[in-house]
Amino acid sequence: MNKKATLLEDLPCHNCIHRIDGDTCKAYPNGIPEYYNNGSDVHVEKEPEQVGDFLLEETEEYKEKWAEISRKANEKK
Repeated sequence: MNKKATLLEDLPCHNCIHRIDGDTCKAYPNGIPEYYNNGSDVHVEKEPEQVGDFLLEETEEYKEKWAEISRKANEKK
C-alpha cells in the first residue's frame, strides 16, 4: 500500500461509522465535500447542505488505534 492511501485511511472521515463507501456517507450520499474527505476540516457541526443530523462518529477500531499510538508515545517520554 502506498503512503498516500495509508494517510487517507487515517483521516477521521474515512473512519466514521456513517461512511457508506467510496466518497459517500449518510450525511452526504451524493459525495462527501472535499474539505472533509481530505482532512482539512472535521464534520462536527451540522451543515445546511447535508442530509439529516449525522456528524463525525469515529469507529471503535479507530479510537482504539489512536489510543494505542498515544499510549506508546507517552511511554517514550
